[in-house]
Amino acid sequence: MAAVGKVYLVGAGPGAQDLITLRGARILGEADVVLYDALVTEEMLDLCRQAVLICVGKRAGQRSADQNSINAQLIACASQYGRVVRLKGGDPMLFGRADEELTALEELGIEVEVVPGITTAVAAAAATKQPLTKRGVARSVAFFTSSTAPGHPDEPAIPSTDTLVQYMAGVKPSPPPSACWTRAAGPRRRWWSSTTSAAPTSTSAASRWPRWRTAWTPAAARCW
Repeated sequence: MAAVGKVYLVGAGPGAQDLITLRGARILGEADVVLYDALVTEEMLDLCRQAVLICVGKRAGQRSADQNSINAQLIACASQYGRVVRLKGGDPMLFGRADEELTALEELGIEVEVVPGITTAVAAAAATKQPLTKRGVARSVAFFTSSTAPGHPDEPAIPSTDTLVQYMAGVKPSPPPSACWTRAAGPRRRWWSSTTSAAPTSTSAASRWPRWRTAWTPAAARCW
């Protein structure tokens, strides 16, 4: 069936409803169907209760939709609805698999628009008052992940930069992090900061650490 709708890849930001962009909120309010990630909060979905809501979230170690299935659902929805929203945590263009979805849609001539969102690293830095750069100390930042495509080994190489931010971190940080964040915005956010003590080794461990901090130093950070 020929596509009749337009697809929007919308960044939900770090989770709090008032941190999505005005354009993103407007498009959600006009959507006919919304395919949303597992990290999208209920308060964010309150902006689009008029739409058909489809969860296509991916969570490590849990049963979830694979990317080919998500692409197929987007194509199918574009043939049935006028406004299709793919709602992604953070920013769609940073570790959001936007390239795969854009390619699948554009190959069929389906119109797509990308609406940026606040990425986790920036939101976490703001929430914890820990800048990612500091004049005279750190003038470069690298965002990286060790996770790769299915069938490919994890990539252990570490970028050369002043401040490192590791997304979807594994259990063995390298180099050791000075800060760990999980759920960067909202009442469930947790963070740990130090330059000397042992870091949490998993998402669950990070959530149990108390909220405390030391003086700012350029080092590595991990985001879940």
